[in-house]
Amino acid sequence: MKKIKPPSLIVLLIAAVAAFWVADIINPGFNPVGVMIMMLIPVFIIDYLYPDTEAGQVMEIEQFIEQQRLIEQQEREKIKAEAAKQEEFNLAEEADVEALVS
Repeated sequence: MKKIKPPSLIVLLIAAVAAFWVADIINPGFNPVGVMIMMLIPVFIIDYLYPDTEAGQVMEIEQFIEQQRLIEQQEREKIKAEAAKQEEFNLAEEADVEALVS
């Protein structure tokens, strides 16, 4: 997928001012356009200050999936160990009952 280059902050400011100017001249319906453009500025500032690469996101997802697999495997092993202990207990109990009966 092709990476999109966002507009610079100066372009956004000029576009917002132009929208407000057009709203004064032609139609007040351009005021919300100017407001929406102004609301994009903090988004681009945060994106510039805290860039997040796609490769980093993929790595984080893969690490999370691997951790979940390990946790599930540990839980399965615990369940198997508990089942084995329960089976041993049941066998020992049956042997005690047979010893008492005979």
